[in-house]
Amino acid sequence: MKAEVPTIVASIQSLNQTGAFSATLFTPSSSGLFRISEYLEASPATPFTVPVMYTDDLGSQTVGGSGQFQSVDPINNVAAAGFSVLVRVKAGQPITSATGGPPAGVTYNVYYVVEDMN
Repeated sequence: MKAEVPTIVASIQSLNQTGAFSATLFTPSSSGLFRISEYLEASPATPFTVPVMYTDDLGSQTVGGSGQFQSVDPINNVAAAGFSVLVRVKAGQPITSATGGPPAGVTYNVYYVVEDMN
């Protein structure tokens, strides 16, 4: 069996956000497995969520968005969190991400990579 390398099908970044955010990350033309990676930076270090939504054979799903930062710098009052998840997405159904926004006074950057694992 020959090893295959995943194909990056989307790479998105949204910088210096202070309010609500939403984006379509990718819409597959055929059903399959996709790896979605998200990285979030926030200043000041205030937990909030930016989940990823998709549709599989069971219906609408939401992943990520735990609001728990993995890295916090108390001196500079900044925080970061990331996750990567493997999901099955139905053909023609978008992979999206959205948040109602962070608490007042928070500026954030969010980065995404979507890989086709098929």
